Amino acid sequence: MTITLDNVRCLTGLKIKGWPIELLVDENGTDLVSLLLGVSHATATNELRTARGSSMKLKWLVDNWKDDMTSNDPHTLDCAARAYMMARVGTHFLRILDDVEDVGRYAWGTAAIAYLYRQLGLASRYGVKQVAGFIPPLDAWIYEHFPFTQPAHNKRFNPQFPLARKWVPPSWARVNFEDKVSLRERLDALTISDVEWNPYAGVREQHPLEEIVFFHGCIRSFDIAEPYHPDCVQSMNKTNGKACSSSTLV
Repeated sequence: MTITLDNVRCLTGLKIKGWPIELLVDENGTDLVSLLLGVSHATATNELRTARGSSMKLKWLVDNWKDDMTSNDPHTLDCAARAYMMARVGTHFLRILDDVEDVGRYAWGTAAIAYLYRQLGLASRYGVKQVAGFIPPLDAWIYEHFPFTQPAHNKRFNPQFPLARKWVPPSWARVNFEDKVSLRERLDALTISDVEWNPYAGVREQHPLEEIVFFHGCIRSFDIAEPYHPDCVQSMNKTNGKACSSSTLV
């Protein structure tokens, strides 16, 4: 049982079919930042050096472009839009944001899950205590399939919205140690009957199942390629006594 393309599509609304997000020809990071974010070469060099690599700090992105989102200058507005999107999807996506008109053509959902698969694999290693990746859909997937973990319901939710907006995520920093231990014990005692195997059955009219979710092979995000085998998920679903149909893909 794992998060799939169907889950990402239903939970986030991101496209799972479109242009692939692939590793592009390596370019000079300073020139790229200067060109696409509209800053001087010196400013770009300083920020990349401060961030110790080919990335930028999110605070720097927000602080420099938060006031430009209402600009009347097309170039300034494009730079602000790139900064806004990078602050949400990651600074390594800058080259793909070159033409902001093409952003909607990419299969962002597929790239997000490929990257998440890789990070979950790394997080399972001994000594690793954190996980990277696009975590919000993973949180929402857990809420949908394991009802006892569900937080408060968003009273403004509409089934037309991405389903992740149904929930108001808790602040884990405010959850006491005893509650965390209790949750771990509940997970350890999990049975088949505690799992909601088909949480989207009642919303398929708003979030139809796309044929592409039954693809099996490898999915990519830049230089990451991860195996994707939804047929294994279907087989497990059958084993657990749940007939797998076109509306059941956990």
